[in-house]
Amino acid sequence: MAEERTLFDGAGENSADTRRVFSLIDVCNSLRKTITARYGSAFWLRAEMHKLNYYPPSGHCFPELCQKAEERIVAEMRATLWSADYRRISAQFEQTTGEPLREGTELLMQVMIQYEPKYGLSLHILDIDPVFTLGNLQRQRMACVARLKKENLWTAQQALPFPLLPKRVAVISAVSSKGYSDFMRVLESRSGRYVFQTDLFTALLQGDAAESSILKALQHIEHHKDRYDVVAVIRGGGGEVGLSGFDRYELAAAVARFPLPVLTGIGHSTNLTVTEEVAYYNGITPTQVGEFLVESFAAYERALTDMTQNIVYSADNILRRHRHFLERVGEAGRLALRLCRSESRRLETIEKALPVLSDRRIRWERRQLAQWEKWLRAVSPEKVLQRGFAYVYSGDRIVKDASALSPGVPVRICFRQGEAEATVKEVHFKSPSSQIKIDKTRN
Repeated sequence: MAEERTLFDGAGENSADTRRVFSLIDVCNSLRKTITARYGSAFWLRAEMHKLNYYPPSGHCFPELCQKAEERIVAEMRATLWSADYRRISAQFEQTTGEPLREGTELLMQVMIQYEPKYGLSLHILDIDPVFTLGNLQRQRMACVARLKKENLWTAQQALPFPLLPKRVAVISAVSSKGYSDFMRVLESRSGRYVFQTDLFTALLQGDAAESSILKALQHIEHHKDRYDVVAVIRGGGGEVGLSGFDRYELAAAVARFPLPVLTGIGHSTNLTVTEEVAYYNGITPTQVGEFLVESFAAYERALTDMTQNIVYSADNILRRHRHFLERVGEAGRLALRLCRSESRRLETIEKALPVLSDRRIRWERRQLAQWEKWLRAVSPEKVLQRGFAYVYSGDRIVKDASALSPGVPVRICFRQGEAEATVKEVHFKSPSSQIKIDKTRN
C-alpha cells in the first residue's frame, strides 16, 4: 500500500490501535486524482448504445453503453451527453446516416473518463463519428441482400401473379400519416369509375419499433390473405430518417415470402431500402402507389375498350361480307329463276313438238333398219356362195391369206352345194393377188 499512502498523503486520522483510517471523500478524491492523471485526454471508444436515457426537460442524455459477446453483455458503463452536444451530434448523425441516434446502434464515440465523488465513474461523450455507423449500416444491408439472394428470396415477389383488378387492398400505415391520406385521396378520386376496398392495419413506419410493428401487421394480413388482392406499405412525411428497419433481414424476408404482391411507398427518393427492392412494386411516394393501382384498372379498361372496338369492327366486317354474299345469292337466285322460266318455256315447246319429232324419228329409224337389213342379206355367206365364191378352211379357220398355207397342208373347200377336200401342192404369191395351185380330189 506504499502507493496508496502516497495518494492519501496528508489524509486520514491516527487511532489508538495505530490503524490509519480514511474518509470516503479521501478515497474518492484519490481515485479522481489518479484517473485524471491516467486518462486526462479524450480518446475514441467503440461501444453499443444500450439505452439513450434522454430527458426532455433538460435535453441531457445519460446513455448506458455496453459491449456484447454472443448477444450477452460482457461490459457496461454509464455516460453523459449534455444537451448542447446532443443537439449537435444528433443533427450531424441524422444528416449523415439518415437515422436518428437511437438505442441498439454500435457507435464510434470520442469520450473522456470522468469520476465524480457523488456520481461515480462515467464517460463524457464529446463527439460521435456517423461515418462509422453508416459503414456498419451498409455492411448490414449488404449482408441482408446476400442472404436473401442465397435463399432465393430476392425475386420471389416478382414471380407472383398480379391480380387483374387489385381492388381489395390491405394497407399498412399509421392512421395519422400524411402518406396514408395522400394514398387514399388518389383511390377515392376515381371512386366514380373504379371501386377499391381498403382495410387499414395500423403500424409504426419509423423508429425502433417499426420493424416489429410492420411484421405483426403482415402476420395478421396473412391469416386473412383470401380477403385481399395486394398489400400496400405506406409511409409519408417522415423524410429520409428512420429507414434502417427496412434494411433488416427479418422484415425484408417477410415481404419477399409474402403470398400476396406487396407494394411499398415509404416516401423517400434516395437509395432504395432492401424491403423496397424485394417488394413486387416500389413507389417513391404513397401517391405513386395509389396511381399504380388506379393505372391497373385504367389499363384493363383500355384493354376492354380495344376488345369492344375489335368486336364491333369484326362484327361489322362479318355482316358486310354476309350482306355481300346474300346479295350475290339473291342475284344468283334471280338469274336461276330467269333460267328456270326460260327452260320451262323451252320444255313446253319441246313437249309440244315431241309427238311430231318422235314420229319422224321413228320413221327414219325404220328406213335405216330396212337398209341395214338389205345390206346384211347381200353380204350373207349364202349370197356369197350363190355368186360362185367358195370358202377355204384350214382346220376350223377360214383361210384369209395365202401366207397361212404351205405345201402339203390339207384344206377344206365349201361351195354353195357340197364341199371338197384337197391338199396344197404349191403356194405362189403374185401382186396384187396370190394364185394357189392345189390337187383336186373328189368327195
